[in-house]
Amino acid sequence: MSKQMVTERVPRKRLTPAKVFLSACAALAVLLPLPIAAQQASSPVIVLIGAPGSGKSTQAELIRKRHRFAVITREQLMQDDPSLLARYKQPDIQGVEPRSDPALNTLFLRRLEQADIRKGLLLDGYPATKNHADFLQQIIVDKGLGRPLVL
Repeated sequence: MSKQMVTERVPRKRLTPAKVFLSACAALAVLLPLPIAAQQASSPVIVLIGAPGSGKSTQAELIRKRHRFAVITREQLMQDDPSLLARYKQPDIQGVEPRSDPALNTLFLRRLEQADIRKGLLLDGYPATKNHADFLQQIIVDKGLGRPLVL
């Protein structure tokens, strides 16, 4: 006599990328307790990282609408002052990708000074290099912002 397995199909709720992302944020907020200084900071910082086309900008827009965070994207930084990045487009200079250009740090600081970050700050595609990350870390310390949540 052979045993037969009976399986039932349980209807599943359709999870949208936004719901998955927000669930992950909630889970990380519980799992990653912040130091006391970061808990007292008034401006949370979220950094979205991922491959091109992975949905960072889509998630950034959802968070901006829902939580009214200030959003700074790498694309905005590159469009703010193209002349600052133009020197790397010269044919005799090779090897510098505009998206990883150290000049983005200056553009980031300008954009940050103009943004209203009281509700929070969301970074989409920046920092892209170690140089950018070191610069961001120093800005966070100087401005007394909370420890960034990197997703």
